Amino acid sequence: MDFPDLENSLDSMKSKTGNSSYGIEIFSIMAKVRFAKLATAHAELLKAFESFTEGRDIRPDHCDSAIEATESLQSALNELVNLLDDPAMTLMNISPNRYQLLNAFHRAEEQARDLTDRIRKFRSVCVENTKQACNRRRNIDLIIESLKQTGVSLQAEGKTLLEQIENNDCEIRAWVN
Repeated sequence: MDFPDLENSLDSMKSKTGNSSYGIEIFSIMAKVRFAKLATAHAELLKAFESFTEGRDIRPDHCDSAIEATESLQSALNELVNLLDDPAMTLMNISPNRYQLLNAFHRAEEQARDLTDRIRKFRSVCVENTKQACNRRRNIDLIIESLKQTGVSLQAEGKTLLEQIENNDCEIRAWVN
């Protein structure tokens, strides 16, 4: 699924609207697009790892698909981190949620990077039936399971954040230096 090519910075959205403060609507739209992209990347990750989780034989092309899906997830997570961590923006009343989300996104990014590294190492031995290959696959399975749970949790926390924004339970203010 393709998403609109939105700028990563709220500053660019501000300049397009000619408004000196960021509207909650702009932030909400950007967050919705990024959370939708995260959900899509998470679903693609699960699909790419079906061969791993179902215990089937893994070939280098399966590894390549898994690496691509993991990198897509990393990209989606990075876009959300950039949105929530924009220095020109201060989220009032939801700062604790914002920081919890940022922390969770950073942990998920770290898991995804670790998974990508492990798959790259596993790719070279994936067709072999050795103890090394089995151990690497087991480690990959553990990270996949953790990322599954993390993805569900992040989507739920993101939904809560978006509901707060839509219910006007928060206020967004930004200042441009």
